Amino acid sequence: MVVCGGAGFLGSAIVVALVGDGHDVTVIDGLMPESGGALANLDAVRTSIKFIGLDIANVTALGDELRGTDVIVDCMGWTRHKAAFDQPFYDQQLNLQSHLHLIETARRVPGTRILYLGSRGEY
Repeated sequence: MVVCGGAGFLGSAIVVALVGDGHDVTVIDGLMPESGGALANLDAVRTSIKFIGLDIANVTALGDELRGTDVIVDCMGWTRHKAAFDQPFYDQQLNLQSHLHLIETARRVPGTRILYLGSRGEY
């Protein structure tokens, strides 16, 4: 499984549960400033996962990482909605460009399935 944003609050809990259930897990998380992603959130499973510490747009072999995975869990996002008014381009990078990059890459990999975690902030 691939968990995008897997070092964040929700993503890391999902990663720990997946590893506990015996899944091979790759985490892609750029640990972007102000995003909440932190390697410490993965301490319990750090030796059991593959960690790619890059913004997803900079993962040059993203298609290879997605190929052969059962499900891609998309936990990426910046939920500091008030801060987004002050930093709209950063908000766009974390909440739009990252997902578009994932979707665009995934659509070229046959059989990919994405489980997207949304939030009330989208409404």
